[in-house]
Amino acid sequence: MCPIRALSAEPRLTGENPFIVLKTSESGPELTNVSFWRILYSPHGAGHAAFIKCDLSGKDNPKDKTLAIYSDNEALVRWLQKEIQTMVPELRDPKFPVRKSTFSRSGDTKAAWTEQIRSGKTTVSLTWGKLDKPFFLEVEGEPGIRHIVRSFFIPSMDASLAMNGVRAVGRAFRSELAGRKASTCCLAFSESWLLPKEA
Repeated sequence: MCPIRALSAEPRLTGENPFIVLKTSESGPELTNVSFWRILYSPHGAGHAAFIKCDLSGKDNPKDKTLAIYSDNEALVRWLQKEIQTMVPELRDPKFPVRKSTFSRSGDTKAAWTEQIRSGKTTVSLTWGKLDKPFFLEVEGEPGIRHIVRSFFIPSMDASLAMNGVRAVGRAFRSELAGRKASTCCLAFSESWLLPKEA
């Protein structure tokens, strides 16, 4: 029987963290940036959080740009902002308002996956399609990251954000993660963040 070894690290969260980054060209600016969380365990319990920056027109019109945080657990959001969330830097302010929301999902990992957020009169749909070959990623000891991160990635080459039926401009582009073929938009499942005991 193979020996079982406990990691010398403190579990901080486990769950899912799919993301979407949309651009109009490979070297262009990020017009839409989404960090979505479905958390099963954290110091503030379970819940959902979506940190969203999106551009609905691409015309540099402030009325078409959205910065928003959606969640069903505000304490979880504040903890993520403090310890984990760096992907959407514009939304790290602990005083940024959180929109109370409900969350649902549909689809599968063979064709397309959709997360839907409802908050008041707003409905946000996040979709990952054209799913590519999955891979497992472990991050440890990277500059600026004090956590150990382990996640199961499925790259998407046809991802989108729609807000009340209006689709954000831009598309996914091929990228690389730790030498693996990836995308600027990925599903990320079985994701765990751990803090080394010496940290």
